[in-house]
Amino acid sequence: MRGPARPSGDRRPRRTLRAAWRWAAQRPERRRPLTLWRVLDVARGKALTAAQVKTPLARKPYDFRHAGVSWRLNSGVPATQVAEWAGHSVEVLQRIYAHCLDGEDGLWFERMDAALRR
Repeated sequence: MRGPARPSGDRRPRRTLRAAWRWAAQRPERRRPLTLWRVLDVARGKALTAAQVKTPLARKPYDFRHAGVSWRLNSGVPATQVAEWAGHSVEVLQRIYAHCLDGEDGLWFERMDAALRR
């Protein structure tokens, strides 16, 4: 997304929304008191222990999206469906969330064995 046109020769970097979120997440003491951040701070305080609140766990709104996609994959929802819900292609989903798709070989071997026994 591009902002309004700038005069030629203006080399100042454009602030993107992603850069603004990153800036706010890295410097919580300086961020503007947006409703989203206030709600997130309250939710973290209620859901996490005091020790967890001091960590970066669930510090950014994106963390909840990532957790939701990971949870769906770990729950056995097909990757094609999760990719559609997340707005990803299956290739992007498998690249970003590969850690959620590994380690279930035993489950799939059991399902294949059960299918052969029918």
